[in-house]
Amino acid sequence: MTSPGTDCLIQQDRGHARTITMRAPSPKGHLTPLQHIRSHKELIHLSLPQGNEQASERQVLSFAHLDEGQLPADVPFRLPGAWILPVEKDALIGVLEDDDESRVVLTARRGSKNECLVLFDASYRKVCVSVLQPPSTHEATITFLRHTTFARLYAAHYEKSGNGCIERMDKLAAQNLHEIQGIVWRGMAMGIERIELIP
Repeated sequence: MTSPGTDCLIQQDRGHARTITMRAPSPKGHLTPLQHIRSHKELIHLSLPQGNEQASERQVLSFAHLDEGQLPADVPFRLPGAWILPVEKDALIGVLEDDDESRVVLTARRGSKNECLVLFDASYRKVCVSVLQPPSTHEATITFLRHTTFARLYAAHYEKSGNGCIERMDKLAAQNLHEIQGIVWRGMAMGIERIELIP
């Protein structure tokens, strides 16, 4: 028996073998990042091979210049060089207090179904995500997404945390050049302070 998401070798009658990948079905009503992207005309170009630019310059996505407030669910929000797409619940531009310092972050309300996509206009070799993790009773995941297909490359997991705000940076260097074109987070209401994109 092979678990979903693993490779499975199938022997055919004539002695030929082929490898297939079994994938777990998506929960009912749950769309993949690519399906969300293709449901918005402003974002479709990101999933087309001819529309995928390979970045040539380093870029830093920061939220410090934005006003505090809600980013409505299922409405793409434009940043220089990127798009934010809250999926089922509104995202927030908010302030987290850390050691008497106020930091403006992309965050969400606590609870389930607070998935949010951050999609880059171009693909990058390396992405560094700076995260502030407030005390929480929930777990969270940031998943790095492959260019044009927006399939999962790597997931960083955040455990339940106790008292105090934890600062953490997650980095992914792609095996192939210019491979990363977005992230998606699910889970607790952590705060993303900045995303550094390196070609």
